[in-house]
Amino acid sequence: MLTIACLGAVALVWGGPLPALHAEHSIDSGARAIQLHPGSVRDLAPGKILVASRDVVDPNFRESVVLLTDYDAKGASGLIVNRRTESPMSQVLPNLKDGPVTSHPVFFGGPVEASGLALVKSENPPAGARHVFADVFLLNNRPGLDAEVAAGAGPDTFRVYIGHSGWGPGQLESETIHGLWHIIEGDPGLVFDADPASLWQRELPRGAERMAVLADGAGRGQKEERRGKTG
Repeated sequence: MLTIACLGAVALVWGGPLPALHAEHSIDSGARAIQLHPGSVRDLAPGKILVASRDVVDPNFRESVVLLTDYDAKGASGLIVNRRTESPMSQVLPNLKDGPVTSHPVFFGGPVEASGLALVKSENPPAGARHVFADVFLLNNRPGLDAEVAAGAGPDTFRVYIGHSGWGPGQLESETIHGLWHIIEGDPGLVFDADPASLWQRELPRGAERMAVLADGAGRGQKEERRGKTG
């Protein structure tokens, strides 16, 4: 597991605007033969889940599972949901009232900024929370966080993240086309999975299977197009 020292975070900043979409990272895929998957880009949207392919060697994203929270022409943002740390909330959240929830570990959300964010699964989300998909909401204000802690929200409905993942315009599309990400439908059960450490291993086959289906469909479409031109 990761620790706060490994994350390089010294304090969490709450409140203010949500993370900027143009904050970027770059993923190293290593030397490999490239198979393009242009059809997969159509599946990118807030609430979708990105599963890193085996070609990702960047330590920040190797074997990661990411919830895409924002996606538009300006870029994309998300949170890695399978990197639970060994550091409890009480260690990284200043002036947090002690309670059973404060002993729950925080998650590493990504390498961009050491800011604090939380995901909440609720039919009645706290004030200021922003809807992502289904009954999952993104929270970045301290009053909302304190309300969830006071309510005794457990890790099956409430998780705090340090940092986030960000892509500039066209960057996530390029990585997806080059096969670095498999895209699967959003599922609250995956976001709040009880065993995040094994999540990538369990979801990789499903993501790879979907990518293969998309590639097969694209191949058939190209063949039919060529036949139409020569017919």
